[in-house]
Order: sequence, then C-alpha cells, then structure tokens
Amino acid sequence: ACTVPASDREVKGDGARASAVDASVSSAVDGVNAFGATLWQQLAADGPPPNVVIAPPAAALALGMVGTGADGDTARQLADVLHVDDPAAIRSEHNVVSQYLAGRTGDQRNAYRKGMVSPRADAALWAQVGTQLDQAYLDDLAASYGLGVRLVDFRSDPDGAQQALRQGATEDLPFAPAGLVDATPVGETTKLLSLSAGSIQAPWEIPFDPDATTDAPFTRADGSVVQVPMMVRSTDAEVLSGAGAGWEAVDLPYLGGTAALLIVVPTGASVAEFAKALDAAMVQDIAQQLAVTEVEVHLPRFAVASRHALGPVLGRLQATSVFDPATADLSGMTGDEGLSLGPIDHGATLRVDEEGSDAVVASVAEVTASPPAPRRVVVDRPFFFAVRDKDSGLIELAGWVADPSLPPGQG
Repeated sequence: ACTVPASDREVKGDGARASAVDASVSSAVDGVNAFGATLWQQLAADGPPPNVVIAPPAAALALGMVGTGADGDTARQLADVLHVDDPAAIRSEHNVVSQYLAGRTGDQRNAYRKGMVSPRADAALWAQVGTQLDQAYLDDLAASYGLGVRLVDFRSDPDGAQQALRQGATEDLPFAPAGLVDATPVGETTKLLSLSAGSIQAPWEIPFDPDATTDAPFTRADGSVVQVPMMVRSTDAEVLSGAGAGWEAVDLPYLGGTAALLIVVPTGASVAEFAKALDAAMVQDIAQQLAVTEVEVHLPRFAVASRHALGPVLGRLQATSVFDPATADLSGMTGDEGLSLGPIDHGATLRVDEEGSDAVVASVAEVTASPPAPRRVVVDRPFFFAVRDKDSGLIELAGWVADPSLPPGQG
C-alpha cells in the first residue's frame, strides 16, 4: 500500500469532498441520534455532575474517523455502537451528517432581526509520528470528513505533544470547552488520540427582554433552593408547548426556524433518572406531541460546558477491541502493528441567554410583548434539553441542567 511520509506534521488525502445523497439523511440522522441517546443514558447512569451537555454528531464523527480505518471485530464493534448496519457505511453516513450540518449554517432573518445560525460538530485525530498512514485511508477521510490526521511525538516528547494538541485544537475545535485538551491524558504509550466538540451559535426567533429577567428560585434535585437569573417571555408567536406522562415541555425556535431548543421538565423522576430512560425516539415523540399555544415562558439563563472521556463508556457498550493493542484491527488505517486508540475525549458547550445561544445579532428591532398569556411554563427545577434540527430531527446537542447557578464546567 502507498503510504505518506511520517515526517509531515499534518497529513491529508487527495481529492475533493464526496457529495452527500439527500435520500440518506434520514437513516444517517437516526444512527447519530441513537448513538447520542446511548451516550446520555450511560452518562446518566454514572452518577453524573449536575449539568451535562454532549454533541452527538461531533462524538459520532470522531469515532467514525477511527472506524473508517478499522476492520474485522474492531470495525463491527464500532459500527454497532454507532448504530450503523454495515461498517463500510460509517464514512458515507457521517459524510451526509457533517455536510447536512454545514448546509444549515448561514444568515437567518425575520421581521425583527437577522443573525447567524451555526451548529458546530468538530472532530480531530492525532497519531504518533512514525505511524505509516495508508494513503487510501487519508483519501477516505478527506472525501467523507474533509479532514486529515495531525502527527505529534507522544513517545519522545509528551509535553510538546500536549502543546501541539492545544494548538491544533484551537484550529480544529474552536468551540471546545476550556480545558478539554489539558484534561486529556497523553504519554509515551499514546499512539492514536481523538477529540471532538460541539456547540451552537444562534439567536432566538424572538428574544427574551433583558429588562424582564429577575432573580427567582430554582429547586435543585436535593430539594435545596438557589436564586438564578430567570428570563421571562410572553408572546403570541408560534411557540410549541405541552405536557405528557411525567413531563412538561416547551420548544423555543432559533432564528429562521431551522433549529430549536427543546426543554423538557420531568414531573416525576429526577432529571438523571429521566435521561437514563430516555431514548432518541422518545425525544422525537415528545416534540411531536407539542402544539402551538400562547405561552409565558420562564427559563433560567444558563451556561453548560462538559468534558467526557468516552473510552469507559464505549467499553461498557462492548466496543473494547479498538482500545486493546492485542486486538485492535486498524489495518485500514496503517500496516503498523500494535496501533490502538488511546483517549477519545468529547466536549460540548451551550450558553443560553436573552439573545439565544452564543448569539451574534446583526440588527434588532423593538419587539412588543403581547398581553399576559393564559399558559405558563416555569422551568424552576432540573430539566433535560435537546437542540434539534427541525427538518431532519437531528439532535445537535443534548444534556440536562440540575443547577443553573453553577458556572460552565463546574460540578
């Protein structure tokens, strides 16, 4: 097999990005959503921190970059975890998802404002200098992910490798939570490392009035009460809300209506217990049960940033081969023996305020509030959230908030 020189610090395949087939969006989205639900279920079962956020597309892309170079049992285990029927289809399905997300990025406007909506799902792969990466694998990465592989010297210079990771992450993962790279363990035995991060920048379709935000009580899972900035919005705009067995929910659209933040407040179980039992189909079912209503929304202003080491989670899901030098089959990536995956760490961020999520608004007009609405949704206790693409149902971000008073990354 043709190989690339191992002396290059970044290696990329030849050729252009492969085109994505629209007809396959539904299948690809179903796989990523199912994978994301598996992750949040596992994290919820781990005795999680109060506030958690993950980006299923970003985590799936990072694992898929490794799966694209896997064979045998390693490939089958990764395909099973990713909910892809055929290991050979991993790269094509992820190509569809990443290009679909890229196509959802752009300027949006309504009668009141305009701004950028930008969902992010970023992934990067680092390998030990000296690893002879197969050219066909690099071509597959370029065609399906639009990415290459960065080469660093874990073995001889772990400190320098950490610095190179930090610099590379600045370029490849611009919205990664602070400390993602610094918390990722690297050392002399590291040969392959994967990082991913996701976020969204989007203004609300109709913003909350900052003057209406006041401190209000929020009851945490243990029954204690904390004061948090509570945003309030009364509007007769099309806002979806409703309630079902064990939950109350509201769907807040971002500008242009292509994506929305679904807030689900459990009314029985704790938010962790609720998330542990929640799968992707149930999220879609909740969204479909909501109806347009005049609603007064009370929502905490919050910011969540999480970092998760996915290796232990994947191990519990029986994807163990790729981490074991004795069993990892990455022969589609390299002919070098003993190559296995080291850390696969994932991070995500979500900041929600009166303007939206990390929103950059180009112009704003005065929005006149309607008279008080008959229905009120008051999010004053732990809640689950999902940022969803409205057309495909792709879950771009998901997690829960049990204490909005905590700064991002704490707890």
